[in-house]
Amino acid sequence: MKRIISIVILSGLCTAGCIGDSPYDPQAKCGTPTNLMFEKTNNRISWSFISMGEGYYEVQYGEQGFSLGKGTTVVTNKNFYNLPLYKDNKYDLYVRKNCGTANGRSHWAGPVTVLAGITTTCVKPEYATYSKTTSSVNSSVFDATVTWENDGVSAYETV
Repeated sequence: MKRIISIVILSGLCTAGCIGDSPYDPQAKCGTPTNLMFEKTNNRISWSFISMGEGYYEVQYGEQGFSLGKGTTVVTNKNFYNLPLYKDNKYDLYVRKNCGTANGRSHWAGPVTVLAGITTTCVKPEYATYSKTTSSVNSSVFDATVTWENDGVSAYETV
């Protein structure tokens, strides 16, 4: 009889002391961002501002289905971020607040799965070529014609 009572008491103590103590289920002291929205016209993610002291937001994004920790992470002190994305690609977006040393980080909000409306990243042109024409008067003066395949992107700068 003493064994049965001991087992019941021990399992009761473990149950009472183990709930919420797991490092895999931490209680975030920092508020999690809400109302995640995506504006397709400029690839902007935005969320409701959290007024929980100082800190900044972390945005993590990647191709649809990526694992957290494997995406691209950027930081901002605003409640929006214009993402450098490729048109017609699907992405998963997550946001969390970093409230500093005392309060740590919030849980990740998301994912929000989006289809990028425009290309807002710097795209290296394909098949770039140039031709050079020198002046007959001064060989150090020349004109160059640069051509490339633009894949539908219209904002290039030549330097």
